[in-house]
Amino acid sequence: MVLSKEIQIISRPKPNTNPQPHNFRVVERDIDLDALSEGEIAVKTEYLSLDPWLRFPAGFEGDQPRASTRFANNFKNSDAILELGSTYGGRGVGYVIKSKNLNIKQGDLVAADWEWREIAVFNPDKEVTFEKLDKAIFGDKISSALGVLGVSGSHAYYGVTEALKVKPGDVVVISSAAGSIGVIVGYLVQALGATAVGIAGGPEKCAQLIKSKTTNYAIDYKALKNPADILEKLKEIAPHGVDKYFDNVGGPISDHVLSVLKPNGKYYICGRISQYIDPSKPDIYWKPEMKGDQTVVTGMDLAPIYLPNIPTARDELHKLILANKLSIHEYVAQGIENTPQAFADMFAGKNFGKAIVRV
Repeated sequence: MVLSKEIQIISRPKPNTNPQPHNFRVVERDIDLDALSEGEIAVKTEYLSLDPWLRFPAGFEGDQPRASTRFANNFKNSDAILELGSTYGGRGVGYVIKSKNLNIKQGDLVAADWEWREIAVFNPDKEVTFEKLDKAIFGDKISSALGVLGVSGSHAYYGVTEALKVKPGDVVVISSAAGSIGVIVGYLVQALGATAVGIAGGPEKCAQLIKSKTTNYAIDYKALKNPADILEKLKEIAPHGVDKYFDNVGGPISDHVLSVLKPNGKYYICGRISQYIDPSKPDIYWKPEMKGDQTVVTGMDLAPIYLPNIPTARDELHKLILANKLSIHEYVAQGIENTPQAFADMFAGKNFGKAIVRV
């Protein structure tokens, strides 16, 4: 028997708020490694992923549990509401400590959506999110399997190359440019010969965007007296308009960015984190009416591309890392028991880059 901690949700946050530590509890379970069924593996978690989309399973105060009504290429449910007492969380990366699966051996490095737990037991043949990882690519930075060399990286890569089709000379605006996907997008845009304009909250984040060469320009939305002031900033940087917009935020700022999008501009809705806490807001993948020859693509539209092609994106992003054209930025909390606080901190905007927990 081995003891394993996991995080459960025990109450729902109120409308217009994000989950807080008091909405969760840490529980301990005995795991019998000798009781694995044929095909199962046991994995010791090294790192856990914190992602904005994980706001949805918490629901709001008064909500009843429900199954997902939307699936991202069968990879994960994106709008289910969990029953209280359920184990919470998303993706993890770790090493196999015992296997009864012919294709997986002890010591293998793997990743999957096994929620926030220290030891995960499951059958990888029945888990669509499972990946057996090449240790040579990750080296001592296995946490990157949850960020730049994982789902976040693939989403950023195909959002830039397929949805926006960024080309040399483009001016590309990135909202939440200091977030897990935004920081990757900034580097990718520049690697393609385009100009990256990042929007982030606070002078420290904006200074770090420039210092780390994540973006060419940085706009601090918190310093604006009102969202419309962003128009003057954008006109200074791009007097002829914006070519592409990679949106992670939604809300009033995005409305103003779209007002200066060129007639043939492209808009990619990766997420709308500003709307996740308001149950009255429209669907996060709602498409606004575009003008002229403008196009809009959502994350659900792109899921059939970026989810099954994670290994291809990983190879391309790894090349950029080796060429010093892409840096890894992580915000790391320590200890599984601190996962709920780190989750709340992410929504409070304390992270620069990918938010993770070192178990």
